[in-house]
Amino acid sequence: MDHRKILTQVRGELVRKREELQGTLDRTVVRIKDGSDRMADVLDRATVEHDRTVELMIRGRESDQIREIQEAIRRIDEGQFGVCHRCGKAISPRRLRLAPLSRLCTACKEKTELISRGGAHAAHLGVEQHAY
Repeated sequence: MDHRKILTQVRGELVRKREELQGTLDRTVVRIKDGSDRMADVLDRATVEHDRTVELMIRGRESDQIREIQEAIRRIDEGQFGVCHRCGKAISPRRLRLAPLSRLCTACKEKTELISRGGAHAAHLGVEQHAY
C-alpha cells in the first residue's frame, strides 16, 4: 500500500475516533448540566456522585486521547507523521496502521519499555536511559 493511501486511511480513522469521543464528551456535559439526577436520599446522591466522578475520570482520559489524536492529525497534515521522535527514522506502515498515535518506531519503543521495566537490567544491556 502506498504511503499517501496509508496516511489518508489513518487520518480518516483518527477523525472518526475523535468525533466519536467528542460526541461522548458532549453528551456527558449535557447530562451533568441537566442535573435531572438530583435526589433527596443521601445514599442515592452519594451513589450518583460516585458514578459521576468515575465517569468524569473516564471522560478526562478520553479528552487526553482527543488531544493525542489532534496532534497526530496535525503531524499528518504537516508531513511529520510516521517519523520516530527519538531516532528520526521512519515508523513502519504496519505499526502506524495498528497504533496510529505512535511517536516511536518499534525499536525505540522496545528500548523505552526495557528501561521502564527494569532500569538496572536495561543499563546492563547497554540501553541508554532517557526521559521520553
